[in-house]
Amino acid sequence: MNSTKKTPLIIISIKQNKLDTNCVIEFSDNTNLELSMDLIVKYKFKKGDIVSEDLYNSLVDENNLMLCKQTAYKFASYMPRSKAQIIKKLSENNFSKNQIEQSIDFLERYDLVNDLDYSRKYIQSYLLTKRAGPKKLEQELLLKGIEKNIVNEALKQFYPHDKIPEFIELEINKKKHEVLRKDKNKQYMYITNYLFNKGFYLDNLLKEIVKNKLDELNSSEQ
Repeated sequence: MNSTKKTPLIIISIKQNKLDTNCVIEFSDNTNLELSMDLIVKYKFKKGDIVSEDLYNSLVDENNLMLCKQTAYKFASYMPRSKAQIIKKLSENNFSKNQIEQSIDFLERYDLVNDLDYSRKYIQSYLLTKRAGPKKLEQELLLKGIEKNIVNEALKQFYPHDKIPEFIELEINKKKHEVLRKDKNKQYMYITNYLFNKGFYLDNLLKEIVKNKLDELNSSEQ
């Protein structure tokens, strides 16, 4: 789509697309410009109207911004998205920085993008299918482009910290056979490394839970 026209143009025809609500304006120099129906109505265009260079450029900018907002809305409403994911999607569609910023402002104004709420949904959804410690979820959210302070607040509010001892015991039970195949003096290191990789940071209380659980497993095998 051309962004500039050096001479005024005369509208020869306005035709609506068959597959959407956009319209194609045909000009006197045999060029075309596709615009949303909203812009056609806004400017009350009709056959024979003269479009100046400034108006033409304004139409291109307005149409691109409208398209950027529509793309952002569709992407954000289809499923939960982070702000960074939406920006990446719009950048891949070659929208300008200014168009992207205005589109994000539009989404935020109507609460269609909210990284704290996105984090809440992500944490809850993740824990429905697998157990993980706060550190693992922190890493996942940061990879989604969520800012560090929002990640911290989300984990504080929405991660079930009171269930960590239960999660740890369940994870040890899951690895029971692997643990018992190890020498006793290597079991603790093995399982703590495993829990660390699952995102659990062990304080003194949790370390004691691990030791007690290992003792229980070994006693059951005797």
